[in-house]
Amino acid sequence: MQCANCAVLYYDDFRGPCANSAYGHDFVRIVQYLMPHDINPQPAYTQAAWRFCFKCSSMYFDGYQPNRGICPGNSGWGHAAAGYMFQIPVYSYT
Repeated sequence: MQCANCAVLYYDDFRGPCANSAYGHDFVRIVQYLMPHDINPQPAYTQAAWRFCFKCSSMYFDGYQPNRGICPGNSGWGHAAAGYMFQIPVYSYT
């Protein structure tokens, strides 16, 4: 789902904390996203290193390590990766 408050993609079974709402993530519209993951070799026109954060239940880009961004569920430490390495289709880097 996509959060109406902070615009991240999040896992609906565990909504987690939201950076812009004390009540957690809330959906914009009910849209199910299918995220390709762990495809080897990496297909053209995809950006790898997208991860699921188990602290805030959102997707984040893990390609700027050691900086993992700001996580509302893991204050001061950044996002905490769990699970698959997702590969998001990208057609332009403008």
